[in-house]
Amino acid sequence: MTLLNSDFLASYIWNPDRQVFEHVVYLNMSPDNLARYETYYQFHDPITPALQKRRRATLVCEVIPQKELEKTEFFNDFLMRDGLHHGINVYAYDGDLNIGDLRIWRAKNRPDFGKREAALLDIILPYFRNALRNVRNISMASESEKFWQHLLADTDTALFLFDEKGNLIFRNKNATSIQETLSDNDYKAFYNRVCLMAK
Repeated sequence: MTLLNSDFLASYIWNPDRQVFEHVVYLNMSPDNLARYETYYQFHDPITPALQKRRRATLVCEVIPQKELEKTEFFNDFLMRDGLHHGINVYAYDGDLNIGDLRIWRAKNRPDFGKREAALLDIILPYFRNALRNVRNISMASESEKFWQHLLADTDTALFLFDEKGNLIFRNKNATSIQETLSDNDYKAFYNRVCLMAK
């Protein structure tokens, strides 16, 4: 936010199956107001569908004149409730799939965004896209034990996978073989050693 000299931020993940934005991350916005966006305003939004089609940073005033926006229910009952006035958005795509966005806003008493901020967001976009891809892939993988089993079960190396909290979430056949050859005490010592290495 400092880089863009902005006041507000919201970032959503697009769910193509449900055709909705969800899993918001935000700064300086009301959670109650964002809940209203998710249940009502995203379906009565005059700007996001046009912005979502663009694959570069776009000022809101490029898709709708500010004076027109200010006449809408979306502006008066949603944006202004938190003080959002001037906006710039960027949408990340993985191929043809929109995977997430950054919606950045300034208050009314501030100047609108310009070419500098759009250029900065366009520079950041590939890194943002890769981060979203990684999060999506990790999330899909951690939800599917079959993914790990299929990909890693038959590797020659004993493999132990831990989540971010240090919990063992997967071990392949060779790792299981090691466990079976050890006594309970030896396995506990081995497991504790592996846990320490994983942290």
